[in-house]
Amino acid sequence: MKGFLRLVLLLVLFAGTMHLSSADSCSDLRVEVLGSGGPEIDDGRHSSGYLLWQDGSARLLLDAGSGSSIAFGTSSARVKDLDAILLTHLHTDHAADIPAFIKGSFFTDRNRDLIIAGPEGNDSMPGTRTFMQRLIGPEGAFRYLSSFLEDGKEAYTVSPLDMPSQGVGRLSGETWQAGSLSVRHGPIPAVAWRVDLGGCVVVYAGDMSAPPEEFTTFARDADLLILHAAVPANADSVARRLHMTPSELVSLANSVAPERVLLSHFMKRSHQAAPRSFEGMIAPLVVAYDGLRLQLD
Repeated sequence: MKGFLRLVLLLVLFAGTMHLSSADSCSDLRVEVLGSGGPEIDDGRHSSGYLLWQDGSARLLLDAGSGSSIAFGTSSARVKDLDAILLTHLHTDHAADIPAFIKGSFFTDRNRDLIIAGPEGNDSMPGTRTFMQRLIGPEGAFRYLSSFLEDGKEAYTVSPLDMPSQGVGRLSGETWQAGSLSVRHGPIPAVAWRVDLGGCVVVYAGDMSAPPEEFTTFARDADLLILHAAVPANADSVARRLHMTPSELVSLANSVAPERVLLSHFMKRSHQAAPRSFEGMIAPLVVAYDGLRLQLD
């Protein structure tokens, strides 16, 4: 396979819990917020996207919501440095810019395969592999990009991957490990991600209405916990079916006890009350905005 990305792909179903080991000290890892908003058009924010930098290179992209490719382009990140794109779920504000990243990569010197990993499907949504086929497959909406799914047709190949809906899935690269854990986001298949990179642990909860029992152990020793604050304390039953309220997020963060919390994915209904709604959170709280660069050390 031309330009084969040397990733050891381990999909593991665990009966219990998983802890990805990390080095003794966290250094030289930067998290850049490409998008801190939700699906609203008029909120002045890009949708979800978080870039993990190590040693001056953008290694992993967590979600690729609307506008994240624009923010990627205005940063100093290079497409050829990306090892993988890790998706929490397939709503537009988390995955709409995937075709833009793939088409844009054609004009770069990328020559390594690219993993795009996300949840399995259910009756409400397709799995990540099917999603990619429907986007850029031979019969897809952007079928002119289908050569990126065929080995040897382009300078690199896109490799879609479904993470398991039960237990914990694991991906390993040369310098990082990533674990996925299925979480509840109403009827939508969704996963949280834990990334161990550069001796640092970043846990990205994504959108969820309730954490599974394993979440606290899954997120253990997090240097940064990314939480989404899409709804206010007085959210209606429809919103609460998809998202946790501020008090629930505070309780979750305090159970995990990370070094820091990054609060993001604001909507107009939720931003006005933040961070006042998150009083009682023990860990230091950082409020996200587009372009924020957070150094972990």
